[in-house]
Amino acid sequence: MTATLTDGQSPDGQDLVARLRGPVRDALSGRADALRRALPPRPHDARGRYQRLRALGED
Repeated sequence: MTATLTDGQSPDGQDLVARLRGPVRDALSGRADALRRALPPRPHDARGRYQRLRALGED
């Protein structure tokens, strides 16, 4: 497979980077939001956060 430059695209790929930046950011932020919603709420005090951290398994 050979890549060719058409339509005046820059050889360093900056056009592609600029076009993909928004959709990739949206996809990643959507995934991060889904992960945050799936997690239980974080304890507010330091002792609670420490106990929660200690209770986590390796999975």
